Amino acid sequence: MADVRIIAAPYHAGAYDHRVGAGPTRLLADGLESALREAGFDTRLITIARVDDFEGEIGRTFELKRRIAAAVAEARAAHAFPLVLAGNCNSTVGVWSGLGDDEAGLIWFDAHPDFDTPDEHRSGYLDGMGVATLAGQCWRNITATIPGFRRFPTEHIVYCGIRDFESGQLEKVRAYGIRAVVGSVDRPTDYVAGLERELEQLPFDRAMIHLDVDCLDTSVGIANEYAAPGGLTVEQLLACVTRTCRAARPVSLTIASFNPHFEGSHRLSSAAIQAAVLVCENAGAPR
Repeated sequence: MADVRIIAAPYHAGAYDHRVGAGPTRLLADGLESALREAGFDTRLITIARVDDFEGEIGRTFELKRRIAAAVAEARAAHAFPLVLAGNCNSTVGVWSGLGDDEAGLIWFDAHPDFDTPDEHRSGYLDGMGVATLAGQCWRNITATIPGFRRFPTEHIVYCGIRDFESGQLEKVRAYGIRAVVGSVDRPTDYVAGLERELEQLPFDRAMIHLDVDCLDTSVGIANEYAAPGGLTVEQLLACVTRTCRAARPVSLTIASFNPHFEGSHRLSSAAIQAAVLVCENAGAPR
């Protein structure tokens, strides 16, 4: 693919430009689009319209997923690579819905598994339920209103960087047999070697890539209010992205959970932009 469709959803809990909702705008201001063009890609920017008229955080968030699904489906129909810049990471539910590719896997870079159902969750943060929603474990009635949504198989998920857990969260990941490169908030982890092992016998040959910016270590920068030590260095992230793309051709990229109002935001933005160019280069040769 020589065309990249940048789909910007600059919202946190449906609120425009708030907290991690400011991340997409910052990535664009820091030159994401120009970096892609310099790499040989044609780009088109689509910004998801505001959802202020929808009721509450849940109503606004799921309407954003519907609109992201439609934008991704349009990108796919135009043979363009969908690059989604989201505030909240549960936007990947919309990406999956719009892709229409039942054989694609998911490589999920994050400090947290986001695998709680509402009955398991404690903080009330809807984003902590993103993967559980994707897997069809919760919010079933409302996910049925997202065009193209169907349950994502947990056996096709690979986590990289998860390390910040509440009680029972890591145990649930393991109980569902999800491949995972698990780090520690107390010591460095060789994420590259760990991911290489998990990529050796994938049951898929193409994948969505989800990049929560807080997969990066806090020494690089504070990605958001939930950032945790023990994450990937920039070099590890780029090496892991390269190896991921060799193992499974990327069919989409979502970059999320980046609040640029914290320390180190320029380093985090630069790393995310470099990763985006790498992914797009491996999705298809530019002209």
